Amino acid sequence: MIVCADADLDRAAAAAVWGAFTNCGQTCIGTERVYVVDEVYDRFVEKVLSLTRQLRQAPDGDVGAMIHSGQVSVSEEHVADAVSKGATVAAGGGLTEVGGRPAFEPTVLLDVDHDMLAMRDETFGPLLPIMRVAGPDQALELANDSPFGLGASVFARDPELVERLVDGLQAGNVSVNDVMVGFAVPGLPFGGFKASGLGVTHGEEGLREFTKVKAVVRDVGGLRREPMWLPLPRRLGAWARRAMRLKYRGRAK
Repeated sequence: MIVCADADLDRAAAAAVWGAFTNCGQTCIGTERVYVVDEVYDRFVEKVLSLTRQLRQAPDGDVGAMIHSGQVSVSEEHVADAVSKGATVAAGGGLTEVGGRPAFEPTVLLDVDHDMLAMRDETFGPLLPIMRVAGPDQALELANDSPFGLGASVFARDPELVERLVDGLQAGNVSVNDVMVGFAVPGLPFGGFKASGLGVTHGEEGLREFTKVKAVVRDVGGLRREPMWLPLPRRLGAWARRAMRLKYRGRAK
């Protein structure tokens, strides 16, 4: 997610919380990294933290348990790695249980950079790292600094800036002032760039994935043979050599 200076920060913060924590962060196009331009960073973080602290983690709450206990370990590892490299846990960060099943608290990480696993690998858990950037160009460069490219989102009002970022993002599905909605539009192709896979589902392109293409070329001239079929007629060969000499003015021998 890229958040620009002119973004609707209330909507962007709510989208970040939804994108990172819905389904306990176990969503293929969930929000794994957020880049916020410096001039609105503090306000954005404040809004995200306010929403995160209101979440209820319970069987009937906003955030539940993890599907697989191994993914809890990944979340724990990514938080520990980030903290060891200078990150700050601003919310959550611990193991817990929901309905007797292993879970991880909705966690917001600040002071992050691309030396950290949370910013390089897929956590697939309730983890929201937020990075301060100088401007949209740096945000775009960092967003593309990843082996993955399935989903992305841009929060901005300036149409030219939005188009520049959308065009530059190396991701198969990009939402503008929204998050994770591409998969819900069956008329649009859904697929990723780079290590996020080959091919698409949904849309006309997705339907074509289930077809086998056969190319057919038909003769319409009705000749007994084509002029260039072997063996070549002697006169045709002589004519071809003369034509080549004329075209290349003696360079063909």
